[in-house]
Amino acid sequence: MVPASIPPPGGRRTGSPRPSPSKGGRQPGSRADERLRARVEGKVLKSEEAAALVQRLDAELAALRHRHEQYFLGLEHRAPDREREALRGRIEDLRRQVGPNTALQFQVQSLFDRFLTYERMWVRTEKDREEGRYARDLFKARLHARNRDARGSPPPPSEPHKPKAPPRATGPLPSEERMRAIYDTYVRAKKECREDVSGLTYEVLAGQLREQGPALLAGSKAKALDFKVVIRDGKAILRAVTID
Repeated sequence: MVPASIPPPGGRRTGSPRPSPSKGGRQPGSRADERLRARVEGKVLKSEEAAALVQRLDAELAALRHRHEQYFLGLEHRAPDREREALRGRIEDLRRQVGPNTALQFQVQSLFDRFLTYERMWVRTEKDREEGRYARDLFKARLHARNRDARGSPPPPSEPHKPKAPPRATGPLPSEERMRAIYDTYVRAKKECREDVSGLTYEVLAGQLREQGPALLAGSKAKALDFKVVIRDGKAILRAVTID
């Protein structure tokens, strides 16, 4: 008969101790386990902390939107993809950590929905740029081409044997013809950028430029002043150009 094994004093058997498994069979320390454990154990942010975090993430989303606009206009050389993924992760963490406050839950969900809307727009715009269908890029190319043609096309000769370029301005400010050309280009650029032009008339714009012209020339040695249309931050603006 084989004798039964006798346990050592203290009632415990000798041998290697077995590792105690973590909950769910996962290895402890992972970020996913920490978030899951926070939900199971009821560790949520206080209302004041969650509200402050919502405001901070909302400001980061506005800054990220500005970075994307700068990138799509060619002012940034690198797309802020890493910043976008990091912000998405922080917003998703906040969705798991917000408490039962209904108002805060609504704010966080609204923030996440706006992020998803912007993200879809950024992805679609990037695809349009790669395929050459981005509206702002096409408009800028057409605008640069028109300005280049306007500068490079020779005017009709005023004398049979002495052709000379007609002046773009009568005096220090643009002429009436040039002013109307500036107005037409300005209105067209605003429409391309989807800006409201209902209150923009030629008389209002020409009056403002003629009123501001002398002040712009006062501090320079230029003899005349012109204006050109540029796109900045997704909006059409007029920039003064001095002529020596």
